[in-house]
Amino acid sequence: MAGVWKTPVVIVINNNRWAISTPRERECAAETLAQKAIGAGVEGVQVDGNDVIAVYQVVRQAIKKRATAAARR
Repeated sequence: MAGVWKTPVVIVINNNRWAISTPRERECAAETLAQKAIGAGVEGVQVDGNDVIAVYQVVRQAIKKRATAAARR
């Protein structure tokens, strides 16, 4: 719904490599979860979750970008 309605939302997904009780590789053909964003109509960015600074920077940029887009409407 976020992609269709163009909502100013940032979603952080932690990939634990499982989709409910099935390995993610058996659940979805996409190589990464970030690639699934394309089908949802939103931007997806993959970042190393163990790199706190990288996560902070990517989330900060996403918030700034989404807030700017929302303000234009």
